[in-house]
Amino acid sequence: MTPFQHLKSIASVVLSLCMPFSPPVTMATLHDATLPSLEDLAKVRFAPVEAPNLSGVPTSGDLVEALNSFASYIRGSEILAKYEEPILTRGTVGVTLFRRVSPAVVLIVAAKFVGDQVSDISEGSGVIVDPRGYVLTNWHVLSGYDSALAFLKPPGQAIPLRSLAYSVRLVNYDPNKDLALVRIIQPPANLASVQPVDTSLVEVGQDIHVIGHPGGSEHAWSYTTGVVSQIRRNYVAEFSSGPRLQANLVQIQTAVNPGNSGGPVLDDSGRMVGLVTWGFRTMQNLNFAVASDEISRFITLSLQMATRGRSVPSRQPEKAEYFAGQLNDGRKVLQAQFPDLTVFIVQNTDGQRVGLVAKHKSGLVLKAWEPGVTGGFNQWQLVLKDGKTLKASGRAGLPEAFVGN
Repeated sequence: MTPFQHLKSIASVVLSLCMPFSPPVTMATLHDATLPSLEDLAKVRFAPVEAPNLSGVPTSGDLVEALNSFASYIRGSEILAKYEEPILTRGTVGVTLFRRVSPAVVLIVAAKFVGDQVSDISEGSGVIVDPRGYVLTNWHVLSGYDSALAFLKPPGQAIPLRSLAYSVRLVNYDPNKDLALVRIIQPPANLASVQPVDTSLVEVGQDIHVIGHPGGSEHAWSYTTGVVSQIRRNYVAEFSSGPRLQANLVQIQTAVNPGNSGGPVLDDSGRMVGLVTWGFRTMQNLNFAVASDEISRFITLSLQMATRGRSVPSRQPEKAEYFAGQLNDGRKVLQAQFPDLTVFIVQNTDGQRVGLVAKHKSGLVLKAWEPGVTGGFNQWQLVLKDGKTLKASGRAGLPEAFVGN
């Protein structure tokens, strides 16, 4: 299955995620662009034109991905609104370790959009393994989903902060090891990170610590302890719902639930013994983590691929009809009509692109402005049907860091 595959419709899914939704308190750092309203655009007389050169302009697939990212942000905001700093009742080792390592554990929210039906939401864990913004998680957390965001741990409060939600891009994945590496496109400075331990130092019977999000929405950043039960070399597991798993695993005796997937298993020093992957539902506390030696090899290979610029399969462009018109103030407008999207690309009187307005068939409206150096736009806004807005910025030309308005 192609990672983050393109879907044609996202209407009912986004709307279902938006209700009910109260935008969080934010910092006034983003500003509205002077873009025409849909009412102004409706007054423009458009004439058909040949397909123009749209290099540097987000494609219809990019715009769908932007809508998907906003939907994931909304879902993640709902989760974080329920989050409270956990009360730690363990010994001093657990308390110290949790407070030091938990900022490196992220909440992964991935969304799937299937036609105009309500989507699936995947909520899992991830761990920052490189302060440049590389996050390790399970492949099954992302597989088959269309967009994903990483939420950083809030510092002991329930109100989502502007810096918490970040778009991620897939770097590499290995279905047979159930590993995936993604990168935060616009990571904040001084990210905490966790390094894998040498597997030869892991011993049966040693204490372990797990940080993750069991059950997802209401149990984020939970902490549990346990022990290493065994090291399973070249373990093979067959699953009806996914690819065969064949990897070195650490068998652990501790409480693990859906949502813990992709979370780190740690030793007393805060080094990663493994990454939670699966467990037997019919047996209590019989769970498994991908061993640290597998993790080390995968991260090394993935970072090499990222450095060399591994190519990612691109979406096939959708066919569109094009029309040209002009606003009363002299600005030119190019209209691109896709099956589910109407996109208005706005140019100033000198012919330079300054922004776009896109309306989805669901009634959602995307606005983008401030052209990026490498294409796309650096400022984005989603207008919901009830008039509420969400904003995002991104140096890579697509929404990356989100903020409610």
